[in-house]
Amino acid sequence: MKIYINRKPKHGPWGGGAKTVNKLVKVLKDRGHEITYRLESGIDKIFCFDPRPNECGENIYHFLDYKKNNSTKIIQRVGDIGTHSKPDLTSLVKMCVNKVDHLIFPSNWAKETIDFSGDNYDIIFNAPMVEFYKNRDLKTSLGGKPTVITHHWSYNKKKASKHMRN
Repeated sequence: MKIYINRKPKHGPWGGGAKTVNKLVKVLKDRGHEITYRLESGIDKIFCFDPRPNECGENIYHFLDYKKNNSTKIIQRVGDIGTHSKPDLTSLVKMCVNKVDHLIFPSNWAKETIDFSGDNYDIIFNAPMVEFYKNRDLKTSLGGKPTVITHHWSYNKKKASKHMRN
């Protein structure tokens, strides 16, 4: 199967979306699928990690046109929903979710924040790779009680909020 992914793998501190892209590409290649990062003929599935333009200038509107002309399925991972001063992104994400075939959310909070009520979705929580924990004693290395630090806004006390916690 030929699969288009609208973000290329990145290595280093690029966040949960990049970790997801990296893992997805590895798993798909290991299973014998062909991966492309440009819209070209013969694509069976489109994975959209961000509806905004990629380095090729391709965005959600290009994917929707491709789908209409080729009966290709679009799977969208809804990561950044624009809640931190990006109202244009929030509007774009809300428009997309009703036009794609399947959605992947990183949390219930993200799904609820954009008021999604369909049934064509899964929630796949981000988690550190096994290598992060390998050969580490976190309580010792962090001086006692481990602390969770994240860049995501959420009402979930296990993630973060707009207010400092003790």
